[in-house]
Amino acid sequence: AFNVFNERYPDSDLRAEAAFQIAEMTVLMSRKRIHDEKTIKAAQERLEEYIKTFPDAADTPHAQELLTSLVSEDAARIYAIAEFYEKQSYLESAMIYYHEVATKYPQTSWAEKAKERIAQYEDPAAYLGEGKKTLEMQVESLMLQKSGLERAIEEGGDVGKIRGELKKVDEALNT
Repeated sequence: AFNVFNERYPDSDLRAEAAFQIAEMTVLMSRKRIHDEKTIKAAQERLEEYIKTFPDAADTPHAQELLTSLVSEDAARIYAIAEFYEKQSYLESAMIYYHEVATKYPQTSWAEKAKERIAQYEDPAAYLGEGKKTLEMQVESLMLQKSGLERAIEEGGDVGKIRGELKKVDEALNT
């Protein structure tokens, strides 16, 4: 109906509103068909076209919000596929999807997560090295905490409470 309106009345003041309604309906359809890439892509294209054609329209900010949300949802969907393949030990397939997220949606938080997973598999030594540094810092912090608790016992602190804290520190060090 909105398409027919735009065809019959190309100079109407309501054209922007009709175009937005078309874009919004496509977004709603894409959210019901989350595994249908064609519908998701159509929704993104309609929103982009609306924003480009009607940059000053009243609904343009809402269209931009919808587009941002749709892009993030699609990135999350593809990232979940990558995780699925990774859990099934199909690492090559997982890497394809992680790369897709990182390149297709670089502006999303999902791209950063995908880049981390890619780095883990492409340069495991560097990835593990960073993890080792973090772990060493945590151990050092726990050792300092343990020393402080031992001094507190020597200085006559609440032994029961301090021993409980020491036990927690020792458990953390042994995990």
